Amino acid sequence: MLTSNEVKKQRFATSRFMHEGYDADQVDDFLDEVASTIATMHVANIMLARENQQLKESRGE
Repeated sequence: MLTSNEVKKQRFATSRFMHEGYDADQVDDFLDEVASTIATMHVANIMLARENQQLKESRGE
């Protein structure tokens, strides 16, 4: 499973063939946004799993 830290640490090599490659700032900004989204979804998933467990326990499952 990909983590937000893995996304933050990901780096891309630049290409000098025919063009300068990706704009590093744009790539970094995008990776920051992806990492933030993954972190938010991870927290939400944990909260839902806890809520699910509590509901199962209250039903005697």
